[in-house]
Amino acid sequence: MGNHQGFLTGGACYFLTQRSIDRQRIFLHVADYKQYFRIIQKNKKKYSICIFAFCMLPTAIFFIILSNSAGHCKKFAKAVQKSYREYFQKKYSPEAGFKSRETLQSIPTDQELFEKIKQLEFLPVVEGLVLSPLQYRWSSCSYRVVGSENSILDTRIFYESKQGVSID
Repeated sequence: MGNHQGFLTGGACYFLTQRSIDRQRIFLHVADYKQYFRIIQKNKKKYSICIFAFCMLPTAIFFIILSNSAGHCKKFAKAVQKSYREYFQKKYSPEAGFKSRETLQSIPTDQELFEKIKQLEFLPVVEGLVLSPLQYRWSSCSYRVVGSENSILDTRIFYESKQGVSID
């Protein structure tokens, strides 16, 4: 896939979705979300990706990622999924778990990038989990609006340069 054209250079933006089949719960407790965060943090460095936005719902996970290739995004998704499934089965039971499917969609323009971020961060409201996206703890919205640090979110790229930022 081609490079993202706009204020970002050196990579392309992708919308990554991981949904459980039959709406099985992926996260049963707060500790599960925290473990998923740790797994993401470890793997985003390994696969050289930047995460612009995320939303972790009980039955689905969404990311907007900047990467040099779609292949890195897919490898990242598979590694995270594998590590989390191992954690989940060890914590709950070897038979426990969930099946999921992933989709990866290129985001070709700045306008589409910002629309996807908005769409992703409003998912908890659409799902009826909260009244405002700022209330949902497992989404990038509150971190982005308040500007606070987050171990997986890479907002600095948005603000570092108006000329373009390379992830190389």
